[in-house]
Amino acid sequence: MKLPLTDEELLEFVENQDKVFDIEITNDEFDNKTSLIYISNLNIKCNCLFNDSNKKLDFIKEYLLSNRIVSIENVEKMVIKIILYSIGYKLKDFEADITEEECEKFIKDNEELVSKLQTFLDSLVIYGISTYVQEDKKKDFMKDIEIIDDAEYIGLNVVNLLKYQELSFYYVFRDIGEQYNFVKQFNDYIFDGKNLFYYFNNDNNMLIKMIPLMLGE
Repeated sequence: MKLPLTDEELLEFVENQDKVFDIEITNDEFDNKTSLIYISNLNIKCNCLFNDSNKKLDFIKEYLLSNRIVSIENVEKMVIKIILYSIGYKLKDFEADITEEECEKFIKDNEELVSKLQTFLDSLVIYGISTYVQEDKKKDFMKDIEIIDDAEYIGLNVVNLLKYQELSFYYVFRDIGEQYNFVKQFNDYIFDGKNLFYYFNNDNNMLIKMIPLMLGE
């Protein structure tokens, strides 16, 4: 199916909201930003299909910048592969419809965006440690961490990466850089009315299981 959905396709979606649909992204009717808004408004679970490599990479960029949370499994997997490739780790036996050449091109063309994504992921270490600190001591614990007060520093879909066990390789092989207190992302309910901990606290997030080891517990 393509965007916008036909009346028949909309009816099929309404009757099968747990189904994962395949949507062709052609940009014939919508640009990438509008496509993401459309998918978000419908709250449709989907995979996005591309017939052009540049369109795919442009869509991934818009996905990472978007302030709309969407459920696009194959794009999430592409981002996982990109972020691991950015630290020199080539993920094997992981189905992601993106080549190493495309990963390299995306990283080269979007250096600032990839750097911001790395900085946010690095900072999830200090965030994760803070979840083990008593609430009345948390402010004192974070007081010496430089603040970034910018809700748009990175797009909201970054939280969708936390459900992939493969992201743990990032924390195993990454030379973690400077960490920051992202006060909006760490404290506010900006992720579709949910806070970061809602996404962070899941069984597939290996970081939350690694933190006690970092703390010597």
